[in-house]
Amino acid sequence: MKFNFLKWILPITLLALTAHAADVAGKWSGAIIIDDSGGKIEVPIDLSLEQKAGALSGKIGRSQDAERVEIRNAKVDGDKVTFESSSNEHSSAMTFSLTVQGEQMSGVMKGVSQGNDIVAKVSLSRVK
Repeated sequence: MKFNFLKWILPITLLALTAHAADVAGKWSGAIIIDDSGGKIEVPIDLSLEQKAGALSGKIGRSQDAERVEIRNAKVDGDKVTFESSSNEHSSAMTFSLTVQGEQMSGVMKGVSQGNDIVAKVSLSRVK
């Protein structure tokens, strides 16, 4: 009897944990805001995300550019979304750590550009 109970509890627990992951599929628009000693730099960005069978994929790029780059190592864990991306301008990856709150996503982007550490705020809204 005890074994039968344990045999069913693990799949149900895993299903419940998966069900609580935020639904982030779709288009998002917003900005990356870099606050450096020379002032604020705001870069408008677009992000498209797809969720299939627990996997997260997508593309990110500047709003005014047609070119988008693939995101890598993308994960959704509850209301947390993390991924990496690299552009032609930056040889190293930028790491995004975002929190979903309804139709908004915000957090930070970290990386290195031209030998300098970059930490920027990211703010996105779901496009309807």
